[in-house]
Amino acid sequence: MKSLPVILAATFALALAGCEQKPASPAAPVATATETVGVNAEIDNDVQQKSVAEPAFRGAVLQGPVRYADDILTAVDSRLLVRLKDNSALTVGPNARISIDRFVIDTDASAPGAAVSVAKGAFRFASGGQGAKPDNVRFNTPLAAIGIRGTILEGVVGPDALNVIGSGPWLAILSLGPDTATVIVLREGIIEVRFGDEVITLDEPGDAIALGGTRRSTVFKMSAPAPARLDALLAPRGVGPRPPAGPAADTPPPTPPVADGGGKAPPPRNPPPRRDPAGDVSDDNYSHDNEAVGGSGGG
Repeated sequence: MKSLPVILAATFALALAGCEQKPASPAAPVATATETVGVNAEIDNDVQQKSVAEPAFRGAVLQGPVRYADDILTAVDSRLLVRLKDNSALTVGPNARISIDRFVIDTDASAPGAAVSVAKGAFRFASGGQGAKPDNVRFNTPLAAIGIRGTILEGVVGPDALNVIGSGPWLAILSLGPDTATVIVLREGIIEVRFGDEVITLDEPGDAIALGGTRRSTVFKMSAPAPARLDALLAPRGVGPRPPAGPAADTPPPTPPVADGGGKAPPPRNPPPRRDPAGDVSDDNYSHDNEAVGGSGGG
């Protein structure tokens, strides 16, 4: 029989062996943090961008890459159009901050989809119909998670949401939390807005919802001039951010017609008609939220 000191020594050695730290598991690959998910297709004025590996924001570069987990800041009167790899378009309005949380076109390892966080500012998303399935696209705001089963969504977060609405009972809801006030508008398809324990479906073009604090509106149609105010933040639908206009060029005098061999001048050529890409929307109606807010119309 072994002596007590020998037994205690063996026990102590076994305890030490059990306490030895196991080698740390390999760090997760950082490839996703540097993966390009799109490009800066159009830049209007001052747009700042920051990737995970960068210590500070830098000026966004036209046709420069947008990477997974990038943060994007826009200044006053500034806009950005990001063209994602699946040909979806993300427009970011002025005074905005967003980040690309997830973007997968289609791989064996991960289901296709995208996720974007909007801390403040106006945004528009138009699905390209390729790669990322619409029902796997999600936008997160401070108050809601928005699942998309469609093609075009617009929204605005923060004080600009109050400015877009302008007046009416919606404004009372948004004023409960100006920094996180949110207005979401469906342009095409279907979206589901998760607000607390509720899921609100917007399924008709022009449907909108206002969120503020712990209260929300019912689904409504924005009345004029609210849609025009939202367009002013994002540029009219179908039109990306436009560079500041330069000085107008002098129009050269018309060239006099030259007679042909028969002595007759050719008929003048009319210039092609100009196109105005701006769209217009106006609707009307409103109702309440979790706690009744009376009235109708507004904006």
